Amino acid sequence: MNEIYNKIKAIRVSKGLTQNEVAEKIGMAQSNYGQLEKGLIQVTIERLEQLSDIFDMFVGNILNYEGNVTIEKADVDFLRDEVIRLQKLVTKYKKENEELREESDEEFGGKLKERVKSKNEIKSLKEKLAIQKERLEEKDRTIKLLEKTIEALTKSTNGKG
Repeated sequence: MNEIYNKIKAIRVSKGLTQNEVAEKIGMAQSNYGQLEKGLIQVTIERLEQLSDIFDMFVGNILNYEGNVTIEKADVDFLRDEVIRLQKLVTKYKKENEELREESDEEFGGKLKERVKSKNEIKSLKEKLAIQKERLEEKDRTIKLLEKTIEALTKSTNGKG
C-alpha cells in the first residue's frame, strides 16, 4: 500500500510541482502533505480525486502510474465526449456574446443619437445666444448714442436760454 504514496510523489515531481504548490491547491499544510507522500497520513478517495484534478490525470492512472501514463480507450472516449461538450458550450457562449454585443450596439446607437441631438441643440442655443448678445450690444450702443444726443441737446438748450 506504500506504493501509492511513492506514485503520488513521482507524479508530482514529473509534473514539476512542489509539495507546497500541491498542498495549497488541496487545502493542506505543506507539512501534512509531506507526511501524506511518506505514507504517514492515509490518502482518501477525496484526496485522490483532488490530486487527479491537480495532476490532470484520472484516479485510475494515479493508482497505476509507472512513470508514464498509458491512455486507455475509455479515457479517449471520455476526453472526446468532453471536447464535444466544451465545443457546444463555446458555441452557446459565442452566440450569447453576439446577442449581448448586438443589444449593446443598439443601446449605444440610441445613446449616440441622443448625444448628437443634444450637441446640435447646444450648438443652436449657442448661436441664438450669440445673436442675442449682438442685439444687446447694439442696444447698448444705441442707448449711449441717445444719452450723448440728450446731453448735447440739454447743453444746447441750456446755452441758448
